[in-house]
Amino acid sequence: VNALGEVERLTADQLGFGYRSTELPVPGCAIAEVAFQLTAAEGTEVHRCLCEAIQRRCEKQPVAQRSAGSIFKRPSNDYAGRLLDQAGAKGMRVGDAIISDKHANFIVNEGNATARDVLELIELVRAKVEERFGVRLDTEIVIIGED
Repeated sequence: VNALGEVERLTADQLGFGYRSTELPVPGCAIAEVAFQLTAAEGTEVHRCLCEAIQRRCEKQPVAQRSAGSIFKRPSNDYAGRLLDQAGAKGMRVGDAIISDKHANFIVNEGNATARDVLELIELVRAKVEERFGVRLDTEIVIIGED
């Protein structure tokens, strides 16, 4: 739907899909409907691929802990988790909010972390990465209120 409220049909190429992004052709337009073309596969193959994906996630992310999820967007040509790890962020904490030892782009709650704890920790590690690498990390999570 364009800015005038008119429905237009665009291809994936016209929308410039990328990693967690798209380049809408006109400011103010919105995607109202999407159609996907899927590839058929045997049920056992789909199940195997799904199990492998879940196993990879369990190995790399703190899925057994309460977390705020992936905190920072992936910067160009790098990974937020790698930058945070190399900057020494793992284990940093504010109150009960702590940077996961398993994946540095996750903040976990070790008991009674508050939103304020998480937001302060975000700013601390963001500054640490910017100081060390000159890269300002943008949050992937959307912060609606700060109280």
